[in-house]
Amino acid sequence: MANRFFPNYNTYIITSKFGLRTHPVTGQPQKMHNGIDIVATNDGIVGQADKIKAHTGGVVDGVGFDKEAGNFVNIKVSKDTIMAYYHMRDLSTLQVGDEVKTGDIIGIVGKTGTASGKHLHWGIKKNGQWIDPAPY
Repeated sequence: MANRFFPNYNTYIITSKFGLRTHPVTGQPQKMHNGIDIVATNDGIVGQADKIKAHTGGVVDGVGFDKEAGNFVNIKVSKDTIMAYYHMRDLSTLQVGDEVKTGDIIGIVGKTGTASGKHLHWGIKKNGQWIDPAPY
């Protein structure tokens, strides 16, 4: 897939899909995974991506730390849609209300929170419900 997330890599792969799964860290069966996990690649070689680009522009709706999500940024991209970026290495310098354009750097890949390795967890919440972001 063409890379819309990591500026220094050509493509990315989805390492965990949206939906029920056994959690890779806790082992909890049938745990809802509310997004997709994404890892950067160059010519099929998995990389340790650094910078994360915003998939879609909007207004920062939330920034912080959560014990499961780790360091995160939420971007409101429309009246009813928020895109969530989880497990960032550091707390983002963005603040609630900041405007973000498509492709802006919003953070650094990490494995904060409950994560088995470095990756970007990307989720979309529409009308208050998590939806599968894969089609986007």
